[in-house]
Amino acid sequence: MLIFKRLIVWIILFVIALTQLLLYIPNFSCRGSSACLDQFNFSIIGSSSVTQDFINSIKEFLKLLSYLAIDMGWSRDLTDSDIYREEKLVDTFDSENVYKVNYFGYCKKRHGERLYCVQNWGSGMDVLGILVRDIGIQLGMLSASHQNDTRLLGDSMVLTYHLALSSLRRFLRGDQGNALSKLVISKDDYASSKSDAKTSRYSKGVDMAYLLKVANKFLLLIELCELSTSLLFLTAVICFGIALSMGIKLRIIPLVLKITISALASLATITFTGTIIYFLALRSLQPSKDPLQSSTKWDIIKINLGPGFIIGCIRYAIQIILIPLAFLIARHYSAREKETKEAKIEPPGFQNDWL
Repeated sequence: MLIFKRLIVWIILFVIALTQLLLYIPNFSCRGSSACLDQFNFSIIGSSSVTQDFINSIKEFLKLLSYLAIDMGWSRDLTDSDIYREEKLVDTFDSENVYKVNYFGYCKKRHGERLYCVQNWGSGMDVLGILVRDIGIQLGMLSASHQNDTRLLGDSMVLTYHLALSSLRRFLRGDQGNALSKLVISKDDYASSKSDAKTSRYSKGVDMAYLLKVANKFLLLIELCELSTSLLFLTAVICFGIALSMGIKLRIIPLVLKITISALASLATITFTGTIIYFLALRSLQPSKDPLQSSTKWDIIKINLGPGFIIGCIRYAIQIILIPLAFLIARHYSAREKETKEAKIEPPGFQNDWL
């Protein structure tokens, strides 16, 4: 009867541990033809005059880049005048595009139709990295040599972006940035102070982009460590069940259970908190409902939570519940082991006195 009760307790622990591990599977969606359970989705918008001018400038630059790619002979359809139609050019910053983002990949949708899904290992959920990768993928579609492997050009664009971002940050953090702005823009004191202010704002923008890159790489690393710890915890639970079924008494088993569930909960808390902070930071760039405030605010993105985030919340709640459950089971197992050892040490007549 006692063995049966222990087996029931172990089955409950095993099912919960297996469930929380399986709930990591949605994090690997948005990478191919399978369903995309995204953490969040976003689209580029421009409701204020500042953001509209900024987005229009980028669109014109991407249009010029598309024409340049076509005219340089990258496209195999140079004789077809339809290749110059605007809908066939790079449309990364079009408001109709919706990017569904997850830890290891993202999908691009337009008018409700999924255009493609791709891995995004190097950037995680970095919005800027995703936009740069999309530019590279679309340029690859215009290229005759890259139409069968657009991901290669997308990876190259992201690598170039990261290298350029790091170089710009090092350049602007030194004295070269201010010296160059004074030399190129103006030597007048008033104009020089204005140029310094512009350089400072530009430097803050570069620092913000660099922070997004580093923060997302850190979150991606923690997510991988969390997944590995979750698998290790399930392995410890399986070993615990084997030990119970065979009547083996190992002191290390309850210790491993406590360590793995504590490490898992700590890593899950870091990931969960970091994801929320990142989401709130992106929400700060969303248009305000107040038209007066929105007209002067830097609103450039519309963002919504996805089903992957909801699944992550459920997984995190299960992992928190596992902490007291695993500790109680480990404590009970240790107590039983101690009682068994004491019973073996006691003299034969000692137990009869209690009977």
